[in-house]
Amino acid sequence: MMLSEETSAVRPPKQTRFNGAKLVWMLKGSPLT
Repeated sequence: MMLSEETSAVRPPKQTRFNGAKLVWMLKGSPLT
């Protein structure tokens, strides 16, 4: 949900988009969990 918005803002390639989502999930996922 939030990750989509973050990745959508950058609008990188599909592969980079997945990597970016993982990075964002790690950074924003740590405090969320």
